[in-house]
Amino acid sequence: MTSTRSSVINKSEAAHSAERVSIFDAYSDGYCPQCMLEGRRESMVLNRDDFWECPVCRLQAHSASGGMFAILRQRGERKLKDTLAREHVVGQVLTKDLGARFPRADSSGFGSEQELRAFLDTELRDKPAS
Repeated sequence: MTSTRSSVINKSEAAHSAERVSIFDAYSDGYCPQCMLEGRRESMVLNRDDFWECPVCRLQAHSASGGMFAILRQRGERKLKDTLAREHVVGQVLTKDLGARFPRADSSGFGSEQELRAFLDTELRDKPAS
């Protein structure tokens, strides 16, 4: 009976694994999701606003409750500290920020690499010049 149950669990896990998306398995590994899509591996770094930011493309994200790593809709300004995201946020669900006045994560996560690309192409904006 144990082997039958184990077999069912393994089949269920295999089916779940097959549904995962190719980009990070939809989880953050502390590296910039946008750069990963472009074939580069860039560590995200804490910035002066206490968001995670890519020093190359300036993509910003924040760690949210519930194990979420939410991409902000606005790029950073490269005013960085020296704390690496890969030491703090590995395994958090990659999602988008809801764009409210205060950072808040969309709890659904990105369902596919295409959803992530669409978000980056259509909803991400640069900070206005000061």
